[in-house]
Amino acid sequence: MGYPRDFQLNYATLFSVSPLVIDWGSYSQIEAEMRLFQGAAPGKYAYYHLLSGLDLPLANQDEIHAFFSAHPGKEFITYSSQASGAQF
Repeated sequence: MGYPRDFQLNYATLFSVSPLVIDWGSYSQIEAEMRLFQGAAPGKYAYYHLLSGLDLPLANQDEIHAFFSAHPGKEFITYSSQASGAQF
């Protein structure tokens, strides 16, 4: 992959998956997510966070980790109504 030579991870593991051309709103988005899940699955993580360009973490990493540690086994999802766009 084309990472800079000085690219270094301090606390994470980098998983690389085969490249895929992604078209907005197409199945290729789902295919990319599935490839990422398959690449990360051997790590046996408790949670996988899917963030899009619309998502902005409003807490630091310590707060986020503490939140998920306090809620083990819980699932957090958001869905929207196509008719109104309101989120529930």
